[in-house]
Amino acid sequence: MMTIRTVAAAAVFAALSVVATAQTAEEKAAPAAPTPETAPAVTAPETAPAAQQAAPAAETPETAPAEAEAAPPPVDPLFQMIESVPVAITDIRLVGEWSEGDEVGIFRTIVTQDMVLGGASRLFVQWLAPGDTGPRIRHQIEIKELVEERINIVDFTAETDQQGLALYLETVAANGGFSSGFEVFITAPDEYLFQPISN
Repeated sequence: MMTIRTVAAAAVFAALSVVATAQTAEEKAAPAAPTPETAPAVTAPETAPAAQQAAPAAETPETAPAEAEAAPPPVDPLFQMIESVPVAITDIRLVGEWSEGDEVGIFRTIVTQDMVLGGASRLFVQWLAPGDTGPRIRHQIEIKELVEERINIVDFTAETDQQGLALYLETVAANGGFSSGFEVFITAPDEYLFQPISN
C-alpha cells in the first residue's frame, strides 16, 4: 500500500510539473503586453499677445476742416515798398523834366513834416535819371530855409523851363502865424534862390 501511494503521489507530482512547465513555456513564448505609455499632459496654448489677439482698430480718418484755408495772397513788392514809406512824408510829386547835356530826366519833390522841429516842413528836390533797373537819383538837395524859419507848406505849384525849376509855395508859419508864401528858383543842384513871393 505504501508503494502504491508513493507511485500515485509521484505521478501526480510529475503531472503538476508538466503543467507548470507548459505554463512557463507559454509565458516565455507569449510576448509581454506593452505597458501603455502615459499620454503626455496637454499643455494649454500660450496666451497670444494682446496686439496679436485683438484685430487692429480701423484708423479713424481725420476730420476735414469745415472750410479749406484760403491761400495767402501773392506778395506784391510794390505794395510792400509803399507800405514802408515813412508817415512823415506828406507829399511826393513829379514836377517836370530836366536836361543836362545829353542826359534827360524828371524832377521829383518830396515834402515832410517834422514834428521834432515844431511842425516845420522840409522840402527835398531830386533829379531822377533813367537807369538799367529803373530810375536812379542823379542829384538831391534840401531847401533848408523852411526849417530855419519854421515854415509849413500847405500846397505848391511848379514850373520848368530851360533855366531850371520854379516852385511857388503856399505856406503858414509852423506856430500857426500868418505867412505870405515863398518862391524857389532852382537852376542847378548847388544853386537856388529862396524868397517871399513877389507881387
